[in-house]
Amino acid sequence: MQHRQLFPFLAVSVRSCFLHIYMSLLFCLGMLLAILEKCGAIPKIHSANVSVGEGTVAAGYQDFIICVEMFFAAIALRHAFTYKVYVDKRLDAQGRKYASACGTSVW
Repeated sequence: MQHRQLFPFLAVSVRSCFLHIYMSLLFCLGMLLAILEKCGAIPKIHSANVSVGEGTVAAGYQDFIICVEMFFAAIALRHAFTYKVYVDKRLDAQGRKYASACGTSVW
């Protein structure tokens, strides 16, 4: 019984844990790109009209990686936090019907 009562708080803790991990990975990605920039692994871009520095190129790489990452995160979050809970209030977060001790629906 207590597990069912605490279940809504589990979703909040999973979301906050995901956010913490995501922010940590973004920080590590920024640090890695900064190190690569200082080591000379990320070059300047020169063209006839524009010259772009290493920092701007590194920021562009980071923005692109974040876009790809967010695509997969959106798919994962859509799977983890289904809309079905809001469509039918008799379902739990996994899309299963709540059941009481005698086997009938609680709602």
